[in-house]
Amino acid sequence: MKTVQLKRRTLPSILFLLQALLLFSCASLTKTIDNENRILITRDNLKDLNGRFKNYSKIGKDSAKGDLYGNIFDFGYNPKDSINFFEFKAVASNKLLVTYWDKNQIIKQKTFTGKFDKGYFVFKRKYLVIPVIMVNLFRNRVFRIGLLKNGNLITDYQQISFGTFYVFLPFYDKHKRYNVEFEKTNYQASTQQAVWHQSEN
Repeated sequence: MKTVQLKRRTLPSILFLLQALLLFSCASLTKTIDNENRILITRDNLKDLNGRFKNYSKIGKDSAKGDLYGNIFDFGYNPKDSINFFEFKAVASNKLLVTYWDKNQIIKQKTFTGKFDKGYFVFKRKYLVIPVIMVNLFRNRVFRIGLLKNGNLITDYQQISFGTFYVFLPFYDKHKRYNVEFEKTNYQASTQQAVWHQSEN
């Protein structure tokens, strides 16, 4: 009897999961407004992204506040020092070595494989699916970076999350940050103490 009840409760969750996957495939950055002061990034000039950029965005008239750490690694980090930044280095025609520095210490380092679309380097789309009896969570995020003529980084980010509580109570959340600018910095780290490195195939 309990097995039958369990199946009845989980069936709507499974159907919701299938619907979620179909909707996720439609999430994109097509509605973003292109920046006219941008340099188109391709396989041939990916190395133009090489450099160091501040973790927190430059606040302008048409830009939203953002931080690169959350966009790239999907969770936050509280730096110990006021000097913290990202370093990008092209290691192949479609791969970027991304390093996060907290002043003179490497906190996280990872090699990302991406694709090129409309002059942007697009990180692989990330999915998070948690199907359980009590709560179902489905999350999809897409993130891309470009280069401005002033040497700064320009980014677009979108995340869609939705699911159900106790199967019957749905929720939906859409988080987006378009045309966010991160300033280039010339700070030179004095040490190279790496915590760990991860490669993305």
